[in-house]
Amino acid sequence: MSGAADPPIPGQTSTGSKRAEALFGTLPGPRAMTRSEGCRVWDETGRPLIDMGMALGAVALGYGHPAVVTAVAQAARSGGVSSLPPVIEGALAERLLTWVPGGEAVRFLKTGAEAVAAAVRMARVVTGREAVLTCGYHGWLDWCQASPGVPEADRQLHRALRFNDLTDLDAALAESTPPAAIVVEPVVEDPPDSAWLAAVRRLATGHGAALIFDEIKTGIRFGPGAPPAATV
Repeated sequence: MSGAADPPIPGQTSTGSKRAEALFGTLPGPRAMTRSEGCRVWDETGRPLIDMGMALGAVALGYGHPAVVTAVAQAARSGGVSSLPPVIEGALAERLLTWVPGGEAVRFLKTGAEAVAAAVRMARVVTGREAVLTCGYHGWLDWCQASPGVPEADRQLHRALRFNDLTDLDAALAESTPPAAIVVEPVVEDPPDSAWLAAVRRLATGHGAALIFDEIKTGIRFGPGAPPAATV
């Protein structure tokens, strides 16, 4: 891309979080990468950079980790995507349940946004309600957004909460109809206040709402449910 016209992609990326202004604000920074390895990426000029974001935390083991590359290549050779569910999918589900205390079932989905939307839909079926309270970023689908193009009826069913704010949590529950679910990112820029997180759990139960955690840090990356460090 160096010296060439920008590609016909709005914002230069198909993911809003990778826009230059989202990453660097008004500061200058690299616009695109040509390759990545370990904790480094190489920009369009060939300059190596340490990636502090690591794909917004998605790449915990580093780019191109040998064990991951080997496993991906093996899955491609064995034709892992087919008309039937692979045996290894069931094995992974059983392993996940050993890592998540109280876990009973596993559902695999293709994206985080799709997974949370599915959880919210199930909460609406179980509770018979439609309103949802959220705290954090849960994707770009209509149920959790107030951006242009989202129908007003969808916006009315959603209310955002302020992170670590007990007063706002109480106000939201008092102002809205009983919610089907409270959806939170337990860890955003900072760890959650223990009193706030306990209140979210208590109030969700008290109001008959599902409590949905939208992220993997507290369930997989650290804490009681984290898998052994040697497991890939």
